[in-house]
Amino acid sequence: MKQIHYLLQYPKRTLLVILFVGFILRLLGMIHITLSGDFLLYWLKMGELFDEGIFPLLGPTASSNPNFHFGPLYFYLLAIPYFLGDSNYYYAIFFFSLLSTFSIYVLYRTCKQMLSEKLSMRITALYALSYFMIFIGNYPINSFLVPFFTILSMYCMTQILHNKYHFLAILLGIFGLLIQAHYTATVSYTHLRAHETDSYLVCRL
Repeated sequence: MKQIHYLLQYPKRTLLVILFVGFILRLLGMIHITLSGDFLLYWLKMGELFDEGIFPLLGPTASSNPNFHFGPLYFYLLAIPYFLGDSNYYYAIFFFSLLSTFSIYVLYRTCKQMLSEKLSMRITALYALSYFMIFIGNYPINSFLVPFFTILSMYCMTQILHNKYHFLAILLGIFGLLIQAHYTATVSYTHLRAHETDSYLVCRL
């Protein structure tokens, strides 16, 4: 308990520790994630993109309806680690772990707009060290991009409520990208609410 109390006295150091530990835990996905299932199918599509020049115009299909396709955002994000790693799928795990770790930082910045420093740090640590968020934070699949873009959306909303209206355009852009990632994004936006009083800002999902 003394160590935790000490860390909370130094928020910058604490945040760096949380980000580092969260990133390392996500990288552990390299141990158990294999190139199989949908991930294998999508990885082969990256091979078609770079080897045959076939650019995808549609994204992955929905599990509930194989005739329904998401947007191609996921494929072009997946193309980044495929290109940098010379088709080594471990680079995809590393890339998605980076995105998830960045969302930890954005969550902290979002919470600071609404809550105290200590409470923001605790929420950030809970998110960073949660088994479920670690599990979906490093697996390179389209639906697991939803938390990343949702947290970015929440940050934009807090900025808009502080009269930074240029974030509205960014928010709309993020929403467009989020819809391409997975249709559950519509549910996230339907239940996302925000309001403020004279002393605090509340944003809930």
